[in-house]
Amino acid sequence: MNDYECAKLDMFDVLQKICRINYATFGMYAPFVSVFADFESKLTELKVQLGKQLLNSTGITLDKRKARKLLETDSELLNSVLVTFARLSGLNGLATGAKYSHSAIVAAADRELVGISHLLLMEANANLAGLAPYMINDGWIEAFEEKINRFLSYIDAPANARAETVKAGQQIKLLMPEIMDLLRNYLDPIMYHFKATNSTLFANYKSSRKIIAVSSQTPALKGTVSDSNGNPQKGIIVRLQGTTRKSITTAKGNFKFMRLKAGKYSLIIYDQKTELAKLVVSSPSKEMVEVVVGELESTPLD
Repeated sequence: MNDYECAKLDMFDVLQKICRINYATFGMYAPFVSVFADFESKLTELKVQLGKQLLNSTGITLDKRKARKLLETDSELLNSVLVTFARLSGLNGLATGAKYSHSAIVAAADRELVGISHLLLMEANANLAGLAPYMINDGWIEAFEEKINRFLSYIDAPANARAETVKAGQQIKLLMPEIMDLLRNYLDPIMYHFKATNSTLFANYKSSRKIIAVSSQTPALKGTVSDSNGNPQKGIIVRLQGTTRKSITTAKGNFKFMRLKAGKYSLIIYDQKTELAKLVVSSPSKEMVEVVVGELESTPLD
């Protein structure tokens, strides 16, 4: 959501509060009840979509990497045990079939790794009695199978989260004008019914219908991005972690965010898909946030 959409959402919340507090009075005019119910329903759906828009696919990707690393480690261990057992037992077919190198396991595509792990699992189950001296037993096999299933559940999760975020953004773009149309065409005319009979309530409603202008406000958070030589960096993306809000630096390396609540924020600074820096800042602040990139080890983003 951009700053103007955030301002409209604030207006929706204030409007809902005013109508709820005075529901008994407004509800005396029958058309209000159904129109307000429609407004609340759309507002609830809007907030549901906002929640989906904040899905953190980066966090899901990190969990996926951890799950894969655990599966790689156990697959490599089981492979080594099976090869050793096969050679000592004269099972040449098993020794050949179970021989996967470390590089082959690490380089395997996600579903290929699952396939390798399943083959190793089948061989282990078939030779479980002989693997007892190597500490491969029913409990170990059960834990290994659980790691396979856990990683399998993560394979498509990051892409699904990104798709869900995009879909939610599209729904938000549709819901915003729908709610505004509902207010203009239905709720506003209903409220004019109270202009003569209850001027105070009408004035409160009218006040709550104002969208606070954001263009004239002082940015709550601003800063610059430069390299280690002090050269401003243009086109660097600065994102507020845990939100979809981001700012792209200007030719002078400047970035800014409007309408932030007081508190601490984590900024992630990245160029395309490479994370350049990460820091925690406070808002509001009169000081410019200075970010120097190029001195930290870059971390690839997903």
